[in-house]
This record gives sequence, structure tokens and C-alpha cells, in this order.
Amino acid sequence: MKDKIIDINLMPPMIVKNCLPFNLVLKYRDSSKVLQKELFGKNETKNLFCFTMAHSVQVEVHINGFEPKKDFKIFNLEEYKNMEDKIELEDRHGRKTIIYT
Repeated sequence: MKDKIIDINLMPPMIVKNCLPFNLVLKYRDSSKVLQKELFGKNETKNLFCFTMAHSVQVEVHINGFEPKKDFKIFNLEEYKNMEDKIELEDRHGRKTIIYT
């Protein structure tokens, strides 16, 4: 007879704070691979509990006036020591800027 097996999946929150002076939208797939969309007002903070640390966390960042930044790895399981700490954005006129995570 086998002992009962208990599977515990710890899902710590990913805390996102929009420090920009305007709104932004994050799009991502949760741990069930369902597409989610979160709107962040300026200076708004949200705790997102829908990720598992068993996989890399990738998001799309959408800011009005800039091209969307796709496949930005907030948590990169494969290279956790080399996490991306900045997002390079380009506006619709080709001008580039950087925001730091």
C-alpha cells in the first residue's frame, strides 16, 4: 500500500507597482495558460497570485503612445541570475526610452 501523496504548489504573489505618471496594461498567461489582462493606474499596486514559480513569467507591457513590449521575462526560471531589469520602449515616432523594473 502506498502512502498518500500530497502535492503542494506554492504560488507567491508577484507584486506590480506602476510608478509611471500614466496608466499601463500588463497582459500575461496565468499558471493555467489563460490570457489575463490587468490595468494599472498611475501609482497603483496589485498583487498577482496566478503564477507558478515552476515556469518563467512573461508579460506584454502596453503603454499609450508606445509600441507594445512583448515577451518580457519578469521571472526567468532558466536564467534567474540574469533577469531583465529594464524594458526598452519605442514610441510611434521611433524614439526610444527605457523603464526599469
